[in-house]
Amino acid sequence: MRSVWKTKLKKDPLPWLLEGAPWTRYNTLIELLDLPLSHEDVRKAKQDLLGHSIVMKLASEAYDWFPLSITRHNDPTLCYYKLRMLADFGLSKDDGQLAKLIEKAARYKENNLFAVRVCIPEETTGYPKPDPHATEWHALPCDSPLITYISC
Repeated sequence: MRSVWKTKLKKDPLPWLLEGAPWTRYNTLIELLDLPLSHEDVRKAKQDLLGHSIVMKLASEAYDWFPLSITRHNDPTLCYYKLRMLADFGLSKDDGQLAKLIEKAARYKENNLFAVRVCIPEETTGYPKPDPHATEWHALPCDSPLITYISC
């Protein structure tokens, strides 16, 4: 019943989607065409996805798990946002080097939440400048869901 979406369009977008970036092709095959992960086209699309330079660069950058303390949570260069993008592309914890990255992230937990490298200033008045070289790790509930998203 998932193909009902086609009735809402004037023209079939599938050919255009299947010619897109590897992540678009992969997700089109599994989400819109309902092909199983074992299908030859899906396996090929996944290999193309894993070998794409953008995916490899994001994975490499994410692997350097919090080299500096975070200074703000909405910074798209943070490793967990890169990890989230890889998950949105269709990668899972079993793909490529992501299992090692998830294992690395799991080393930093506090109260069953993933921890990030951050300095929580004792001074709460004014706007204390965060120290990007702080070595403290704290579990922040707002960050854990992003990390958990690809870990499952």
